[in-house]
Amino acid sequence: MQHYLYNIDNVFSEINKLKRHYIIINLKKSFQKMNNILIKENLSFSKKAIRYLKELILSLQNLPYEIGLNKNVPKVQNINKTIDLILKGNSIVRFGDGEFQLINGYSIAYQKFNKELQKKLKQIFKEKNNNLLVGLPETFSSLNQFTFPGRIFWRRYIFKNRNLIYKTINLKQEYVSAFFSRPYLRFKNKKNTSQIFNKIKKIWNKKNILIIEGNGTRIGVGNSLLKNALSVKRIICPDVNAFNKYNQILETALNYKSDLILIALGPTAKILTYDLNKKNIQTIDVGHLDIEYEWFLKKTKRKISIKNKNVTEVDNHSVKKCNNKNYQKQIISIID
Repeated sequence: MQHYLYNIDNVFSEINKLKRHYIIINLKKSFQKMNNILIKENLSFSKKAIRYLKELILSLQNLPYEIGLNKNVPKVQNINKTIDLILKGNSIVRFGDGEFQLINGYSIAYQKFNKELQKKLKQIFKEKNNNLLVGLPETFSSLNQFTFPGRIFWRRYIFKNRNLIYKTINLKQEYVSAFFSRPYLRFKNKKNTSQIFNKIKKIWNKKNILIIEGNGTRIGVGNSLLKNALSVKRIICPDVNAFNKYNQILETALNYKSDLILIALGPTAKILTYDLNKKNIQTIDVGHLDIEYEWFLKKTKRKISIKNKNVTEVDNHSVKKCNNKNYQKQIISIID
């Protein structure tokens, strides 16, 4: 453990000054829970105790970044500033754990590793384009704004992958928030969520939009997310390994004129956004925005399935055919 801890003496010196800091409170709670479990189970290390111990160690290892002792973190704009920049006509591509997994040579659930895809994902960080915003998770320093499950996930992921991510990004560059499309479930404070979604809807207000999405994604179907758009057209793509059809998807998209393109197509969306932006087409990598909106409308506190829509983080089964007549009319191309 000594190898991973940053200036351990300084860390515990700061702990004494920050007795009310949320992470210290959580550490104390974890110690108490672990202690109670050990007493209850006759001091034998149960699975629960081991889990709390692991989270405790992760908290300590990531602590210097979370309380600001280590300031070597990327600058990431918040959600509101990110949306403001999009409203000025900029395109946005968002990077999350899946994209960094592919960059590091691993497959993910809905996209097998592909060297060409890996190369193109890396290229986005190498070329600076003033009209293309690059989004990163707001998780490299304080995690106080997130729910407990969110903190646990990102603390674990960032700690294990921080060095690999830092080799890819440019710490001197300013990034925007990849979470602009996920402003609800993972955040503790949900008071302003409605305002954020209303602000997002302004992006396509009275515009002719083209949606490029995976089969079963169905952005805006059955809800009011796209109600203020002037018109909606859709290109339906494979929901697994979409990058295998990349050239066909790009060619099809370029055949249709629109004011704005929205893409929900996993890692393939990043490359499409990059290439379409080069053609001076404002393109938004919206990811799970529609599902996040559905969860917001249902006021759920956990990830749940949504009827007639693919929710990759909850279930992997194929959804039934959508008989919504308006949705069917919007489809201009299906790429199998």
